[in-house]
Amino acid sequence: MKKQAVERIVKAAALLLALLITVKGIVPSLSVMDTDFPNYYTSGWLLLQGKDMSRIYDDAWFQQQMQAVGFLGPGKFSPFPPSTALFSAPLALLEPQDALRAMTLLNIAAVVVAISLLAGFLKRPFREGALMVLLSGVG
Repeated sequence: MKKQAVERIVKAAALLLALLITVKGIVPSLSVMDTDFPNYYTSGWLLLQGKDMSRIYDDAWFQQQMQAVGFLGPGKFSPFPPSTALFSAPLALLEPQDALRAMTLLNIAAVVVAISLLAGFLKRPFREGALMVLLSGVG
């Protein structure tokens, strides 16, 4: 196979993977508050509010705090370490939906940096680094 054909295949595969991740991962993550985000956000919010953090691992208490923030789904702080609240506190300065979007954008930026670093370390084009990184998230 010619080098140009391989490059086109790699580029097409990277674009298809980016599209798949965008449709299945990024777009939903901009609007759906599920998984662990409410737990992280609530812990940061509690810290910013000066609440007593000694009960953070009390699931019933934490659930009440999540409801006070506006999260209606189930949640708990375990198995997260207490320092997680420190990292989540800046996000809790924002409204939950805006914080979710900010966290998603930070994650996208981290993926771009990871792709750039990998491509640089391997001395390969960005599209090849993108293919490797994006393939690691499929499945």
